[in-house]
Amino acid sequence: MRIKKIAAVRGIFVTGTDTGAGKTYVSCLIASAVAAGRRVSVFKPYLSGSRADARKLLAASGSSQRIDEVNPYFFKAPLAPFVAARLEKKRISVAHTVETFKKACRAADFVIVEGAGGLFVPVAGGFHIIDLIKKLRLPAVLVSRAGLGAINHTLLSVEALSRRKIRTAAVVINNYTGRGAAQKTNPAVIRKYVSAPVFVVKKDACRAPKGLLKCILKKV
Repeated sequence: MRIKKIAAVRGIFVTGTDTGAGKTYVSCLIASAVAAGRRVSVFKPYLSGSRADARKLLAASGSSQRIDEVNPYFFKAPLAPFVAARLEKKRISVAHTVETFKKACRAADFVIVEGAGGLFVPVAGGFHIIDLIKKLRLPAVLVSRAGLGAINHTLLSVEALSRRKIRTAAVVINNYTGRGAAQKTNPAVIRKYVSAPVFVVKKDACRAPKGLLKCILKKV
């Protein structure tokens, strides 16, 4: 089935350098802030193991969406979507994913999409999360860990997005404590090599950085 080209919408795609980087945490901070004065839809197309992340997004955004509209594909095994779907003898339809996304867009002024794991997590056949970002025509907000390894993972992810001509709206270094040499130096080093704005979200932060919100709302 050929999927029609999607019209550009006002929103962001929150992706990560890896599983556990804190995509949902950052997405919720953004959703809560953007929802002040705007209708926000959230979309977490692929979940496995638990639907808790989808419920967190709903609560943060104040959206009236049903859980199946936020998360059309849920699998029991905590694995990559493609692998989990095969275990359950199910098939992920990219076309259905796109149609559900369009419905979320129609119900809001701003849409926040959250991926699964990192950019090259397989979804269906040769289709990966990075391909979904490209198809939905959204700028990426890249969430990175704060500690050792963050520089390499962040630069690899930004490079991959650039090669697909996907704009990185912002890089967010999450769960920052400032403890240890890696955490103390990572923000400055990443800023040196990445052209996108780089923000730090401290551990247990209750709000998204003001600069991050201004950047997102200005550039999307």
